[in-house]
Parts: sequence; C-alpha cells; structure tokens
Amino acid sequence: MNRPINSLKEIFLAWHPGTSANLKQRLQALDLLLAKNDEIGWDLLKALLPRTHGSSSPTHEPTWRDFGRSQKEVLTNKIVWDAYKRYVERAIQQAGERPERWKTLIDIYPNVTETDKKAIEERLIELGRSGISRSDRQIIWEALRQFINRQRAFPRASWLIPEEQLKRLDDIYRHFEPSDQIDQVAWLFNEQFPNIPVSQADFNVRNEELRKLRHKAIAEVWNHEGSKTLMDLINCVSYSWLLAPPLIEFLNDESKLIEVMEQTIRGTEKEKLFARSLSGLAYLSFGDSWTQLLFSKAEDLKWSSDEYVTALLDYPDSRETYNLINSLGAKIENEYWQKKPAVFGCKDKECFIYAIQKLKENGRGIEATTIMASDMAINKWNIDPIFALNLLDQALAELNEGKKPHTLLDAGYWIEQLFHWLRGQAGVDKSELARREYAFLPLLTQGFEKEDLALHDILASDAAFFVDVLCDLYKPASKLAEDYEPSKEARVRAEFAWQLLKSWRRPPGVEDNGEVNGEKLKKWIENARQLALQKDRGDIADQEIGRVLFYYPDDPGDSLWPHVELRKLLEDVQSSHIETGIEIAQHNSRGVIRKAVFEGGAQERVLAQKWGEAAEKIGVRWVRTKALLERIASYWKADAKREDERAEKDRLRFR
Repeated sequence: MNRPINSLKEIFLAWHPGTSANLKQRLQALDLLLAKNDEIGWDLLKALLPRTHGSSSPTHEPTWRDFGRSQKEVLTNKIVWDAYKRYVERAIQQAGERPERWKTLIDIYPNVTETDKKAIEERLIELGRSGISRSDRQIIWEALRQFINRQRAFPRASWLIPEEQLKRLDDIYRHFEPSDQIDQVAWLFNEQFPNIPVSQADFNVRNEELRKLRHKAIAEVWNHEGSKTLMDLINCVSYSWLLAPPLIEFLNDESKLIEVMEQTIRGTEKEKLFARSLSGLAYLSFGDSWTQLLFSKAEDLKWSSDEYVTALLDYPDSRETYNLINSLGAKIENEYWQKKPAVFGCKDKECFIYAIQKLKENGRGIEATTIMASDMAINKWNIDPIFALNLLDQALAELNEGKKPHTLLDAGYWIEQLFHWLRGQAGVDKSELARREYAFLPLLTQGFEKEDLALHDILASDAAFFVDVLCDLYKPASKLAEDYEPSKEARVRAEFAWQLLKSWRRPPGVEDNGEVNGEKLKKWIENARQLALQKDRGDIADQEIGRVLFYYPDDPGDSLWPHVELRKLLEDVQSSHIETGIEIAQHNSRGVIRKAVFEGGAQERVLAQKWGEAAEKIGVRWVRTKALLERIASYWKADAKREDERAEKDRLRFR
C-alpha cells in the first residue's frame, strides 16, 4: 500500500524520478529533509540506495498543466549513477556510528561503485579503531560475518563480489572481532543452519563442517572456565539445545555430563531446554547406564516431577520409554504426557496407539488426531475406526473450548485426511460419519471444494436433511429482513449450511457408478419441494435444487447434457426457480479465467456457440430444456458484447 515514505521514494528514485525537478534540485530537497528529520531522511535514503532489483509505482502526472514537465531533464545512465553516488555519500555520512545503519550499507556493498566501496571500507576501518561500545561492535561484526559467509557459501553465484574485495572485507571484519569468547561463538547456535564459509553445494560436507565448528567452539568454551562459561553461553544463544550434541561428543563422559545436568535442570528456561536435549542424546549414547545415573542423581537431589519430566522428554518414543514413565507414578506420567512434544517415532502400531491414547487422556485430542492421521499416512497402519471417531469427538470438544494444538502439523489438513480415510472403511456408519463431518465442516471445505463428503451422500438421499440444512441458511420467505435477527448460534449454523451446500456436487438420483435412477430423482424432488413449502422456503429450495442438478451427467444415448431423466423432470415440474438455479450454477462453474489485453469477448462467444449448438441438438422434444440452453447461450452472447465494449474503452484509454 502507498504510504508517505513510498511517495517520497517514487519522487527521488534514481532510475525513475517521479518529478520534473533535476538531480541538483532533488539533492537540495533531500538535504533539507535530512536536516529537518534525520530518521525519516534515513528511511528515505535506505529506499533510494542501489539494489539488484527494484520496482516503481509512478506518481500521477498533471493532465492539463505543464508544471515544468517540458523542462524535465532527459534521464541518462550518467545521471542515474551520479544520483546513486550522491545517495551513497549521504548514507555513509548519516550512518555515523550507528551500527544498525551500517548493516544497510554492508548489505548494498556489492551494488555500489569501486569508489563507494572504498569509502564504505575506510569508514568501517575508522569505526573499528574507534571506541564504539561492545554491543555496537558486535552488531557490525555480525553483519560483516553474515555477508562474508554468504559469499563463501555460494561460490558460483552471479552476485558474488571479486575475491580481492572479499579479502578487504575479511581484514575489516577482524577489526570488529569481539574479545569475549562467548560473543565469538554464539552465532553458531543462534540458527539451526547458519551461513558458514563453506560451499552449500554438498549438504553433507557443509553439515560436517558445521559440526566441526560447533565442536571446536564448545571445546574452547569448556577449556576456558568449564561449566561456568558453558552456562553463560547457554543463556546467551537462541537455540540452547544445539549445544548438547557437541558437548556430548567433546566430553564423552557420563559423570561430567551428569554434573552439567545437575546445574541446568533447575535453571532458566534455556537451561532446561538444554538439559532436556542433553539427557535424551546421552541416553542414545550410553543407554540404560545413563538412566540409572540420572535417577541416582534425581534421588540424591530430590528432583520434582517437573525435573523428572524435563530429563525424560527427549527420550526416544518406544514402549521401553513409556514403561519407564509409567513406573514413576501417576503425577510424573500425567505431566509427561501433558508436555510431551507431539512428534512420535514409534516403530510398532501398539506403541503408537498407546501414545495417542495417552495424549487423548491428557486433554490433547486435537494433537492426537493430527498425529494419528499423519502417521497413518506414512506407516499405512489400519486403526480401529471407532477409536478414530472418538478421537475426532474429543478434538471437536477441545476446538469448541478454544484450545489450540501445540504441533507444527497442519491440524485442518490432517483432520480432513482422517475423514477421507474413514469414508473408505466398510464398518463406519455413514450417518455417524456425516454428523461429525457437519461439525468439522469449515475445516473440511476450506481452501477448495470437496466432493466426497458423506454429508453429500445424505443430502442426495434424504430430502428432509436437505430441507433442514436449507432452513439453517435461509430465513422463511414471509419474514421481512428487518424483523429477523438471527442468534449467534443460528449464524454459526448458517455458515456451516452455506459451506455444505456450496461444496455439494453429487445430485440426487445419481448412483455411485454414475448411472441415473429416474425414480429416485423424482421421489427426492417431490419430497424436498413439499417439505420446503411447509417450511416457507419453496422458491429458494427450488434454486438450490437447480444449482446441484447442473452437475447431472450427459445422457449416454445422445451424449448431450442434461441426462434425459433431468429433461423429463424439467418438463414435468416446470419450475422457473429450478431452471434459474441451473443457470446460476452454470455461470459460476466457469471459475477464474485469464484474458489478454484488449481481447474482448472471444471466450464468451465460444461458450455462447457451445450452448447454442446444444440447444439446437436437443430439439423441440424437450421444450423447457431447449429454452434453458438458449437462455444460457444468450447470457454468454450478452457477456461477449459487454467484454467487447470494455476492451474498446480500454483501447481508447491506454493507446
């Protein structure tokens, strides 16, 4: 969206200035702005500095008056580069000793001239030798490190700077290197995959080099002041758990590691996260001997249930682990399952079901449902459908209470996949499944249309259910809008009903194999229309019926749409509202389209021809069907004319 700073950028943009003022005038205005408001001036300078890519939304020029446009200088490459040079000079001056601003200048370093590069380098050297604060030096050091490492990580990229320039920046980088050991290595643990000065072409080589760097960093930290420096590092970094693998590799001593556990298990949140990871990895390295040592220490120090759980949360998901948790008593077991990360690596189905059941028992039905669906997709396990339905019931109750799942998995997607699996299970009662589908309907129809809900089958077979859904969405015809104020519950039901009817594509009378049963169609229509009239919703019911009837198949006899059974119905019922519903559905079924500039109504004329030819082929035997097809063809003819007129207006406007 356009904001004042964007308008300023468009006016001063070097390669596309949105003003008749020449460069000299623009620079005078820019200097005045910098003098009046340093912060806004800097924001503008940042937007004007040379970048690899850019875009512009040109300012609107006066239509009738000149306002100096006739005297506007012709933009040349020399003027553009001169503007960039002046902008960079001012940016260097405005950056002063502010490290955050120097991050911007380091970022645009590859895009400036050699002269500007030297100017940036000289000023950085001065800053490195000055007495700026430790935190300011750290910010500039981080910015230089990230820039240099990114250059080294992609040695074949087109945007690389020459090696000579990179070496100069390397020398400057050393001027800012912190003296504090923690500051030197913390960056390795602030990201899971930080940029390191090694090519990323081979993932395994890069990971091995990162492992070595982290191992070296931990060794230096430990050899400095042992666990004291380690504790400072744990509380300094963003991802404290990343310190556990190199520490285990470096120490490789259970007794030393248990001492570290003792110091961190009751500490800050970062220390607890580290201790949790350390314990899980130590178990993988040392096995049951680590658990015995851990429990011995826990008994000596009288660990709380929280500390027991922290130490065991990252143990591998297995029946052995779950039995161990169970042996520690109900309090620890419940706390464990309330905090357990919702990711499992169970090797067998029984272990997996046990874990899912435990999550369910501890109020984590949404996560249990999500995990079960995702693991079933991976392992192809055949779960008891009744268990899955009960799990869905709890997930729904939790969603209604406002609970949110603590999982990275997309709960909506996996719940949808679970429903898809349940529809294929022979022992699942379709009405029970449909009831749950209706409750989860916003999740099952979001993003794009769904055509295989059990609810759709019930709509197509049970006219009473169709009318009930219709009543949830539409008010009685005799009630005026100003006299009708739905409750909050009614609004929710209306939303669900709208989602369901919008996604319904399987009309009554169409069997699973695609064949049409005329008797079923006729009976369903009669019942639905009669019930809808009783509920004072006759006309809108006909429209909704017509909307789904549009999805009737072609007739196998003459290969024309609609099927002969639907043609009979239209002739017998003679409902203009049903036919209107069919027309609306046909128009809406077109979806999103693309058009060339000035294309006009070519696409619409193709549709008009298609439906016109269909009307001719249907013939006079089916009078109402023929009239329906002719109306559809007429609509597209009129639409083609509108598109032609719009294209002609565009030609006059833009050419």
